[in-house]
Amino acid sequence: MGGAISPNTVQIMTTRQRLDIAVRSVTGEDIRFAGNWDPLPGLPGNEYAIADKINVEPSRLMRCRDIYAILELMEINPSELPKASDMPSLF
Repeated sequence: MGGAISPNTVQIMTTRQRLDIAVRSVTGEDIRFAGNWDPLPGLPGNEYAIADKINVEPSRLMRCRDIYAILELMEINPSELPKASDMPSLF
């Protein structure tokens, strides 16, 4: 059985694959052939559902200009993100 994958083999998805699955489940759009510098199809109007699927904040997702920026956002460890208490105060 050369090259066969055993049922016990754990396959790790890439960030791009996770994004593709999330977008397809929400919008039906297939982004496999979209370039990293393209805007994410179907994002406007679906930002909350997509953000929930990829476990990011919708406001941060909407600031991303292209797929590459979204992939970077997905790879950030949540513990590295600034907390509200770390934000500078105006008072």
